Amino acid sequence: MIESSGIIRGGMEITAQGILKVPIVFVRFAGDNAISPGGLWSDPNVLPTQFANLLNQSIPIGNIYTNNNLSKYYDLFSGGNGLGVEGEFQVIGDVFYITVSKSYNQYTSNGAVAKEVINILDGLIDFRQYDNWRFKDNNELYNHQYLPYNPKPGTSGDGKLDCMVIFSRLRVINDEESIGGYAELGLSETIVKDGIAISNECGVTGFNAYKRWPESIMSIIAHELGHYQFGMVDGNTGSHFDGRYNNDTSYNYGNLHSFSLMTRYGGHHCLMPMRNTAWGG
Repeated sequence: MIESSGIIRGGMEITAQGILKVPIVFVRFAGDNAISPGGLWSDPNVLPTQFANLLNQSIPIGNIYTNNNLSKYYDLFSGGNGLGVEGEFQVIGDVFYITVSKSYNQYTSNGAVAKEVINILDGLIDFRQYDNWRFKDNNELYNHQYLPYNPKPGTSGDGKLDCMVIFSRLRVINDEESIGGYAELGLSETIVKDGIAISNECGVTGFNAYKRWPESIMSIIAHELGHYQFGMVDGNTGSHFDGRYNNDTSYNYGNLHSFSLMTRYGGHHCLMPMRNTAWGG
């Protein structure tokens, strides 16, 4: 809902309407030559085409997405019909494939990987182009204002990165192998690039890309983004709708627990802190 003030209302910590522009970064560790069991990732030196096309760089002419990717998914999911009628939520951006300097077992945390990834990206992109929103307008959750990056004066949304995705080819560091992703970047500090602050809650992290098909990667990204949009409820249990259904009898969530996007199925996990607030567990 767009209010008379121009503020878009919807999505708790991140917008659920309008245009969200994100970088998706696939990460290869030094010396990683793992071949995918299904043969999709047969050459570790090259990002598979399906992954490289995971996002459209812009909304296509006529709003007709030709790739079955994350951009098309959100267009259809938010009311688009695939024939030109535009959905309310468009997700676009850029896909990168980078190799970090150390092998997998030389990193002590996912945050250490994220920090190096951000430093590498700093030589490739202007982070201001991914700051197009002022979240928590007037310090109110659900209120977001679209202030797209204007390269001429160099202005952008609110000086904070809207969102990014870091997806490792290999498994999560220091946790169980089955986890598909976290609603966080793993950072213990705020990093500033191009005047844009990047903190733990400015994105999502995914794992085991070399074992996954594009549909699985899309599902993990959409699931973790959903935690920012639906918000945290009762930690890792209630933040998934099957958890809400089982543990919160004061609300009627109907059949939401039957839909897998925001359930705990498939190794999804949640460690999302509230944007602009203290860590919430």
